[in-house]
Amino acid sequence: MARTKRLQLLLSEIEYETLKSYAASKQVPMSEV
Repeated sequence: MARTKRLQLLLSEIEYETLKSYAASKQVPMSEV
């Protein structure tokens, strides 16, 4: 159970980083994402 939770946390972290880099490449303010 703890392993799944850790995996979910890692996934959401990767998602967040991807979103950040996407916003940076598009030069879109984070508030608009």
